[in-house]
Amino acid sequence: YWIYGEIFIDDYQIEKKSRSDNEPNEIAFIVGNEIYDPIINHTSVSLEYARVNNWTYNQAHPYNRYVNYNFPIGYPTGPDADLLDLQVSWWASRSIKISYLSNFKRQGEGRIDTPWTWPWMNVDNYSEKFPSGVVEKTLQNGVEVLALNKKGFWGKFKCVFSDIDNVGNSPGRTHKEGELILNIGYNLLRRGWEI
Repeated sequence: YWIYGEIFIDDYQIEKKSRSDNEPNEIAFIVGNEIYDPIINHTSVSLEYARVNNWTYNQAHPYNRYVNYNFPIGYPTGPDADLLDLQVSWWASRSIKISYLSNFKRQGEGRIDTPWTWPWMNVDNYSEKFPSGVVEKTLQNGVEVLALNKKGFWGKFKCVFSDIDNVGNSPGRTHKEGELILNIGYNLLRRGWEI
C-alpha cells in the first residue's frame, strides 16, 4: 500500500483587506494511492487526482510564467484543470503486465498564456468557478500490455479511446478518437530484468 501527495503554492492570499487580496489562490496539488494484491495476487490498483487552479503558473509579465521553450514546467494539463486517473494492473507472468487505464479530465478556459487581466480588481467579493468558463471534458479508457525479456529488451502496446465534450472549450462540440501506441526499448543500465 502506498499513499503520496504533492502541493505547489504559486501565490496564496492570506489577508482580505483590499480588492487585490481577492486574487484567487494559485495552487496545484496531486494525491494518489496504490494498493498491491488487493483481492487477486499479482495485481495493483492505483487512483490519482490532480488539480491546478486557474491563474497558476501564469504571471502579469510573460517572462515570469512557468514555461521553458513555450512548454509548461508544471503539471501537463496546465492551469484551470483537474484529472482523475485509475489504473488496474495484473502481472500475467513475471514478464507480462496487462493494465486497464481510465481517466477523466476537466479543462477550463484558463491557460498558462491567458492575458493577465486582474478581474478580481473590478468587484468586491470576486470568486471563480472551477474549472472556469465552458469546460472541456475528456473520458479516456484503454488497455496497455508491457512485456519484458531477460536480456533487457522491453515492449509496450497501448490502445486508448477518448470521448471529448466541449472540444477546445466550445459548447456542444464533441470528438471521439482512438489511439494505438507501440514502444520498444532496451534497458542500457542493467543487462536484464529480475524476472
